[in-house]
Amino acid sequence: MDGCRNSGSFLLGPVIGASLYAVFPMSVVLLSDVAGAILASVALTVVKIPKLEKAESETQHFAAEVKEGIQVFREDKNLYYIVLAEALCMFFYAPLSSFYPLMTSDYFGLSAMYGSAVELCFAVGMIVSSLLFSSVLKAERKIRVSFIGLFGMGIISAVCGMIPPVYAGWFLFAAACIGLGAAGNVHTIPLTAYIQETVAPEKMGRAFSVLTLISSVTMPAGLLFSSPIAEKVGVDAWFFISGLSMTVLTALVVIRCTVKKRRKRT
Repeated sequence: MDGCRNSGSFLLGPVIGASLYAVFPMSVVLLSDVAGAILASVALTVVKIPKLEKAESETQHFAAEVKEGIQVFREDKNLYYIVLAEALCMFFYAPLSSFYPLMTSDYFGLSAMYGSAVELCFAVGMIVSSLLFSSVLKAERKIRVSFIGLFGMGIISAVCGMIPPVYAGWFLFAAACIGLGAAGNVHTIPLTAYIQETVAPEKMGRAFSVLTLISSVTMPAGLLFSSPIAEKVGVDAWFFISGLSMTVLTALVVIRCTVKKRRKRT
């Protein structure tokens, strides 16, 4: 359900933004963000929040909490390796969200409307995959499916970097973005479900905090690394480099995980 809701916001956001930009000046478009924040605040005023009883708790440092979260993953080797692969891949994948508009405007030479359409395609892939997972798709081997999602993200990103800069190529890029949105959920939905099924409730918060930390760190770190390269060799080249790197890194982690399992059996 959360995946569908998030996908829906990605689906409607580019369409509404592009429509506002086509009708109103940029100052009015920016004010719409303020208006949304005001409406959200007003909506919260009618929500009754129950008072929680104060409970004694020990003060714990951030580093200690992160260490505990990592320990949760280390206790389950399958979970540890998929999170390791995600952390390595997100360093290359996270910056791509900032490069979609540049692919449309600089590489394909098209307008902002086409850029919004690309974002829409990505959201369509997300929402379709979310609906499939919530209805007909039942992932029995969740870690394996999550690895397949990472492989899909890497392969499709590399394909995006090989599309020629022609008008027809943009449609291939838009179709690839649908695949990227779907592959992202193929990775995250089974992983989230696996954590909810296997991690103790009192440790689950620590585990998800580490995943959130990975997302928060890899985006700025990846941008600092990728922006100079993309500016020098082209944003299309960075799509190919990131996709190839993700595919290789995921393969190395899978091989490492497989070797560890075989050693235990022998």
